[in-house]
Amino acid sequence: MIWTHGMINRLVMLLDGLLIVAAILLAPSFGILRNPAAFAVYAGMYVLIYGWLMNLGGAYRLEHYVSILRQVRQVSVCVVLAGAVMSVVDRTIIDFDTETFEFAAVRVAVVWCAVVIGRVTLVRLGLHWVEKLALLSRKVVVVGNEADVERALGRLQGANARFFQLLGVFLVEPAGAAAPEAAARADFAPGVPVLGTADDLMPRLTREPPDVVVIALPWSEALTIGQLIEKLSRFAIDSFVPLRADVFDPHYAHVVNVGELRALQVIRKPLRGTLVVIKWLEDYIVATLGLLIASPILLVCAVIIKLESAGPVFYRQTRVGYNNRLFDVFKLRTMAVDPTDDGSHGTRRDDPRITRFGGWLRRLSIDELPQLINVLRGEMSVVGPRPHVPNMLVGESVRYENLRAYINRYQVKPGITGWAQINGMRGGIHTAEKAIAGIELDLYYVENWSLWLDIKIMLLTVTKGMTGRDVF
Repeated sequence: MIWTHGMINRLVMLLDGLLIVAAILLAPSFGILRNPAAFAVYAGMYVLIYGWLMNLGGAYRLEHYVSILRQVRQVSVCVVLAGAVMSVVDRTIIDFDTETFEFAAVRVAVVWCAVVIGRVTLVRLGLHWVEKLALLSRKVVVVGNEADVERALGRLQGANARFFQLLGVFLVEPAGAAAPEAAARADFAPGVPVLGTADDLMPRLTREPPDVVVIALPWSEALTIGQLIEKLSRFAIDSFVPLRADVFDPHYAHVVNVGELRALQVIRKPLRGTLVVIKWLEDYIVATLGLLIASPILLVCAVIIKLESAGPVFYRQTRVGYNNRLFDVFKLRTMAVDPTDDGSHGTRRDDPRITRFGGWLRRLSIDELPQLINVLRGEMSVVGPRPHVPNMLVGESVRYENLRAYINRYQVKPGITGWAQINGMRGGIHTAEKAIAGIELDLYYVENWSLWLDIKIMLLTVTKGMTGRDVF
């Protein structure tokens, strides 16, 4: 979900900053741009101080934007304080040549008018648009027993119901109960259908993932809660367990409010709101430029592949991706065609199926370049955990998916390169020890993602990660 409270707040912050800069530009002294450098420094410092003061007072919150008086009060205090600080800086530290006190006072008044008018018009218009289009409405499913589901629905359908769209309920049947009972039930509440049992939940999440899953079970059912959390870990979906003050004291756990429902957040989507947009832009810009640069290389490789051995130029193989969905990954074919190979055993260094030219492509990682197409199709990212084939084996018997925490990698899109790859995880994964080390590196990336981390990984991939003794 791209639209979040945080994203709305950042857009309001950006609007405030732009209005302040425009107001200073139009105000006396800087309006004639006698000193562009001084203007840039002065406006930048003013915006930073104003933004810091607003954040310090918790002014950037969605519920504050609905009150004109509250916004005017918050803006007035921060604009005047920022202007006063800048006047002190002008006279004691940096000489911006902003002329007299009267000019400074007029400048503060112009800034105040600009921000207030922007808040009263643009912000309120934007909020009306957000609410009309239900951009902040989150799709919710509830899974649990009848009593706790009913209690949770009562809270979710309270005062903040406009922010939630209840898709339905999945019932956890008591031991010994027939599974069809839940699926055959009538609607749990008006407009809230029973979609099936807990066993029906995972297939539904793969097909039509909601934004939120609420696990409505008593804490005495900790084992069942834990099993559900374990299954939900493979999906990038916010998951919550409601709290009851008379049963569980959360202490230092991450407690949040989902509407009027007080809950313990047990899983958090790694990327949301503005971060999703940044990651999307990064992927499409890098993939587009990469394909333009690599096109001549791919064309030459395609001709040589066709001349060397029979078969297609591109190799397609099913992999597991974001939210546990299957997709076909594209690579340049580097081996002789083997219709019996399902990919579960991977490829070894001395694999006799690797062609002579294919060996060069693999050592230089050129065979991976067609995955830029997967990035443009939205199935992969440039940077992320490497995608693996379904039921991939580590050694001869252990399924990769059975290793603890492996499924958490599905919370982000798989990547062409990743944190694990630049830290020695190239080549085949044929031991449990190497598999576990790779998973730990992938989870570090998922939990610590930033644009700068992606840039670092891409630079290290180009400079040292595309070749080496472990690449084959």
